[in-house]
Formats: sequence, structure tokens, C-alpha cells
Amino acid sequence: MIKMGRPKTDEPQPGWMLFRIVGVLHCYQQQRRNGIKYRSAISAAITYIRSEFPSMPISESTVKRILAKTQNQDQNWRWVIRPSEVPTPNNDGLSIGFEACDPYPTQHQILRDRRLVK
Repeated sequence: MIKMGRPKTDEPQPGWMLFRIVGVLHCYQQQRRNGIKYRSAISAAITYIRSEFPSMPISESTVKRILAKTQNQDQNWRWVIRPSEVPTPNNDGLSIGFEACDPYPTQHQILRDRRLVK
């Protein structure tokens, strides 16, 4: 009998979930590199997954959950998905890697630092 509800995070997950994570990150990061804002980049990732893989479940909260896991500001690294540098017959390969990320200051820290400078 299939259990209802969200899957447990400490159990092995099916391969299609990793495929979905890579697709979401690729589209989201590509949109952000092009200067698209956060909300629009999330919508573009959802549209991309739904158009390319219609049977794969995806929602805004799923995309936000994926981003929270893979691009957490508290970590010292984040996932990076880029077009592959290795030539392939149809040039549609992706390269998955990790990149060091600078900690982003919070709005409160920015305002506090401005007050200290004056």
C-alpha cells in the first residue's frame, strides 16, 4: 500500500527527482544570469518542467524547496548547472558542479552598516 503525504527526506528518492532538481536549477540559474527577477525565474522553471516533462509533478513550493536545499545561504557552496564544455553530438549536455558562494548580507545588516558609516 502506498503511503500518503510528502515523501520522507531521509529515505532514498527515485531518480526522476534528481532529474527534476537538475532541470529546475538549470532553468532558474539561466534566468537569473540573464537578469530575470526571483519570482519570474521560478515561474520560468515551472513552465520549463511542465513543457518538457508533462507527467512530472512540479509546483511553486516544490521549486522553492529545491532552491532552499541546493542554494542555501548558510552553506559555503551551492550547486551550479551549466552547459557542458565537452562536445557532444547534439550539444545538449549539462555540467553539474559546486561553487563557493559568498554569504549575502541581510537587509538588517545592510541598514546597520550604513548607520555605522555615517
